[in-house]
Amino acid sequence: MNPNQSQQPPGPGVPLQSLDLDELENLFGPRATLPSLSDIYTTRINALQATNTNLREENNRLETYATEVNNKNHDLTVKVLELETQNLRVAFGAEILKQLLGDLQEKLEKNAQDFEELQKKSSTLGRI
Repeated sequence: MNPNQSQQPPGPGVPLQSLDLDELENLFGPRATLPSLSDIYTTRINALQATNTNLREENNRLETYATEVNNKNHDLTVKVLELETQNLRVAFGAEILKQLLGDLQEKLEKNAQDFEELQKKSSTLGRI
């Protein structure tokens, strides 16, 4: 065929070059078979079931963790209340001690005054 001559498609009735399937397999590899629709659905369902199982397990782990945290929070709340109660008792005791100290200081001052008065009286009696 002359390179300047353009290739024309064969006309009607002229057979096309026959294709050899073995030759195509050598060029492109064996024909791939597509999975059936039921295989696709089965694979997808299995994947969803596995994901569902994983999510349930993760949910159970999170619930367990949340329960543990809630229990620890409750324990800490109880401890805080116990400590606050102890602090109130100490504060109440401190107030009582302050009152007692005030009473004792008043008695000490009164006794000191009484002592001074007695000293004055005794010094006055000693002069007589």
